[in-house]
Amino acid sequence: MVRLWIVLPLLAGCPRQPSGPDLDRAQAEAVARTFVGELAARDFDRARGRFDATMKRSLSRDQLAKIWHGTLERFGDFDQVTSVRTDRKQSLVAAILTTRFARAELDLRVVLTPSKQVTGFWIKPARGSKTTAAKFPPPPYASKPEERAVTTGVKGLPLPGKLSLPRRGRSLPAVVLVHGSGPNDMDETVGANKPFRDLAWGLAARGVATLRYQKRTRQFPEKFGSNKRYTIDQEVVDDARAAVALLARTPRIDSKRIFVVGHSLGGMLAPRIARDEPRLAGIVILAGPTRPLEVLIVEQTRRLAPDKLREMEAFARRVQDPALKPDDTVMILGQTTSASYWLDLRGYDPARTAAALRRPILVLHGGRDYQVEVVDFEGWKRALAGRSDVRLRLFPNLNHLFITGKGPSTPAEYQRPGHVAQEVVAEIATFLGGGR
Repeated sequence: MVRLWIVLPLLAGCPRQPSGPDLDRAQAEAVARTFVGELAARDFDRARGRFDATMKRSLSRDQLAKIWHGTLERFGDFDQVTSVRTDRKQSLVAAILTTRFARAELDLRVVLTPSKQVTGFWIKPARGSKTTAAKFPPPPYASKPEERAVTTGVKGLPLPGKLSLPRRGRSLPAVVLVHGSGPNDMDETVGANKPFRDLAWGLAARGVATLRYQKRTRQFPEKFGSNKRYTIDQEVVDDARAAVALLARTPRIDSKRIFVVGHSLGGMLAPRIARDEPRLAGIVILAGPTRPLEVLIVEQTRRLAPDKLREMEAFARRVQDPALKPDDTVMILGQTTSASYWLDLRGYDPARTAAALRRPILVLHGGRDYQVEVVDFEGWKRALAGRSDVRLRLFPNLNHLFITGKGPSTPAEYQRPGHVAQEVVAEIATFLGGGR
């Protein structure tokens, strides 16, 4: 999936209350068809001219051209649009164009503002398409392991998942992979990358079992907009604990060697999961923030969408207001979120919680990460200083997805296929008691 909805990826999992549409469906379809037609004609200047200010700052004309040409290289020449459907989220309308290319059917999702500007663009295999394997090849250091379909989650909210197992061995160490922000799939697909699948397959090749699953906000998005007292436990923690419980009763798994590997928001919450889950033997924190989430959101806005900075600063002040109550609401980018969510996070200090744990901890961070910066890694270092059961490592050339690159990382980088670095997989496997 080529994800170009750039602004505030950390916010994507927050509960939102619906509002009325401002753009007619027929108009949205017409604009989206025209936009895709301009891409097909290689008129990238005209296509980019439809971007809103945020997209223009995030994606140059040459980057848009590379995305389109890369799609043609993988899937062949563009043929035609075969069908269109629309979806609404608050004041935005998404037109999903199912398109035929020479070697695949793809869904092109064009998200439009009320003023008919493009504020998001995804490319992904169409429903029922068999192009996923071609688009997401296995990492060079691992082949597909033994995998079983499983169901996890809390009562009444079942989540489909996959258990990846080494081909041989018993009493295996095992991990639960905990997603970052947003309605992630079980592979934590971002752009042309599947970091959780890379980790699962890479760890299986080193003797470690993994459990990954659809995030609740992806599987049951309708459950959250109406919940006025939604918290981070309902988004992340409860389902992670349910996954730990599933591993603990799974054959071939050593119930005394179960770990959580959390990425981004999942890394931030890994200490909280361990605090409440005595069955965990330890935790791995990948690109986990130590600063408040609203601070990171403001910083990302300053870098990617400075025209929205005053609005985001007002949002942060609202979140930090001592008078904020659980039944209040917090507005952000015209969307209503539940104050209970932000109050729950306000009361949680990840670094202090980690320092209080008496279990092994591994903290890994990419030096090119623009979403969770090195200052957060330094926060873990200060909190965990002097611990013999803690290992911290910074990888200078890796981005937020732990994929190798050069120069400053940008949102457009996620659109290029890559894999979690082998040295990251090896570091985790060694910490968990697997092999290199």
